Amino acid sequence: MPHVRLVQLIGSHKVRIARALGRQVRGFSANYASMDSAALESSFGRVLGHVEHYLTTGDDTGLRNHTAHTAQLRSALGFRANDFMLASLVFLPVMRRFLIEQATDLQSGLRDYEAFEAVAIPLLAEAALSFRRAAAANHATIQDEDDDEITAPMGRTEPVGARRFNIELVIGEPADEHSPFT
Repeated sequence: MPHVRLVQLIGSHKVRIARALGRQVRGFSANYASMDSAALESSFGRVLGHVEHYLTTGDDTGLRNHTAHTAQLRSALGFRANDFMLASLVFLPVMRRFLIEQATDLQSGLRDYEAFEAVAIPLLAEAALSFRRAAAANHATIQDEDDDEITAPMGRTEPVGARRFNIELVIGEPADEHSPFT
């Protein structure tokens, strides 16, 4: 198994990572901000478990099925493609920061992140396709005006051109891993 360290880090910090992902996406999307925090974090935790499984076994079935199921659920709840993609994309900066902070040196952190990214980027494409299929199955239509809206961090104080946002930190104690999503 070539990604032992990455799998170990995800497994030992799964709850804290899921919480950071939840905070990150809620800061960008009113739809996700309105979701129950524990349910959202639990969903992110399941994705992380599927990523662990994939990195360990090479079997992406659970990851693909979870993505398709989540896309179908979010579409049925009225989420738009930009909300769903935002929730998928928040993994990248949160995981990059986390993996680099956990590494003994920058090169190790970047290697871990590149291994994660190699899973994440194809999953992002799969997520977009899954959401499009789910929206079509739910007879949802994509309005032209939806394409003009740009999701921006809520409560932003910087000018629009800056497009900066804070990247959530994976914080907490190891004991947090024993009491997930409460």
